[in-house]
Amino acid sequence: MSDKPSTGVAASLSVAIVLAAGSIIYWCGQATATAQLPAQNAPIISSASEGEPKPKRHQYTGLVAAIGYDDHTITVTKQGAESKTFQISDKTRYSTAEKKKAELKDIKIGGKITVTYTEDRGVLTAHRIGVPQSVRNKE
Repeated sequence: MSDKPSTGVAASLSVAIVLAAGSIIYWCGQATATAQLPAQNAPIISSASEGEPKPKRHQYTGLVAAIGYDDHTITVTKQGAESKTFQISDKTRYSTAEKKKAELKDIKIGGKITVTYTEDRGVLTAHRIGVPQSVRNKE
C-alpha cells in the first residue's frame, strides 16, 4: 500500500478548503458593506444622549487649503498651527465678502475664512463657513 493519500481524499480536502475560504471572504465582505452603508429608513441617531447638553461651538480662522467635494470636507490651515479638516453637510451655511448667503462653490482655495464648528467623538462638523469678522469690519 502507498503512503500517498488517495486522489479522491486530496481533491475533497482541496474543495473543502476553497469553500471555507470563499465563505469567509464572502461574509467579511458582507459585514464590511453593511457597516459602510446606512439602512435606507434608519432613524437619525443624535450623538448626544437625551439630557446631555449640545456640543459646544468653536471657531477656527485660517486659509482654505483644500475642499473635498466628494468626501464633503474642507481643510483650513493656520500659520504656526496644524491644519484642521471639517465635515460639511447640507445644513452647513456659507458666506463670502460678496454674498451673505453663498454656496460651497463660492469658497475659494487660499481664501481667509472662519469656521464655526462642533467637535463630537473626534469629528469636527462645520456649521458656518464665512469671512472672518476682521474682513467684514474692513468693508
